[in-house]
Parts: sequence; structure tokens; C-alpha cells
Amino acid sequence: MLGRNISCSYQKAHFHALLSVSAEPVSSVRAESEVAEAEDDYEIAAEEEEEDSGSGRRSSHSQSKMNTDITASTKPEYPVIDRNPPFPKVVGNFSTLDYLRFTTITGISVTVGYLSGIKPGIRGPSMVTGGLIGLMGGFMYAYQNSAGRLMGFFPNEDEVARYKK
Repeated sequence: MLGRNISCSYQKAHFHALLSVSAEPVSSVRAESEVAEAEDDYEIAAEEEEEDSGSGRRSSHSQSKMNTDITASTKPEYPVIDRNPPFPKVVGNFSTLDYLRFTTITGISVTVGYLSGIKPGIRGPSMVTGGLIGLMGGFMYAYQNSAGRLMGFFPNEDEVARYKK
């Protein structure tokens, strides 16, 4: 049974991971039970693939195109301006409050980076690293708020007035 051809790379990796879990000697009973579990997992996955192909559905492993559409578990509470806004539209929609939050997060991160540099020689690199982390975090926070307003998840009276013209 160990010589069986395992077609799915995930199953093969799972099988080999079970065989080489630790560097300590493994009792033959434990190794045999792990091999049996891996073979059972493979058989279950093979049965699921057969069911998927028999019912006309495509299995998730064989899909050639990934769905990049944004879906949410809740419905938007406010008017939707753009269901899936592109990057330039979201950045162009940054409000004054978004820029204020962006710069505040960046400034606080620079300060924390400087203060976390214990030795004087690493304060500068620590400050730059903290600033870069804050810059990225602040941008992502502003982007999230802007996109949320465009998609109708946050209050968006200003955007509705601007885009309905």
C-alpha cells in the first residue's frame, strides 16, 4: 500500500510529513497508525474528487481562474457608490480625516521606533523601520476607510453627494 501513486501534491506532502514528524525514534505501531491515517485521508480526498467529477461540478483544485471579486458577509448599510472600487479611485477618495489618521499613525510609529532604540547607534535605523511600518499601516487604514465608504459599509454622505453629480 505504501507504493501507491499519490497524485495530489498536498496529499503527498501530508503523507511525508506524517512519516517525518520528529527526529526521535518512533515505534513501529505508531508509524503504522500514522501511515494508515494518511492513506485514509488520501482515500477520502479521492472519493470527494470522484463525487465532484460525477456530479458535473468542478473541484476546487482544478479551477483555472481565481475569483477576485470582493464579497462580504454583511450587506452594506449605506448607498453603494462602487461595489469593487479600483485602487486609483480609492486613493483619490481619501478625506481630510483619512490623511490626518495616516500622518498621525506614521508620526507615532516614528516616535515609538526612536524610543525603542536602546543603544544610541540603533536609534536611527529603529526610527526609520518604525516609520516605514507606520507609513504602511496608516496607508492601509486610510485605504480601508475610503474603500468602505465607496462600498457602502461606512457613512458616506459626502461621497454620495460628490459622485451623484
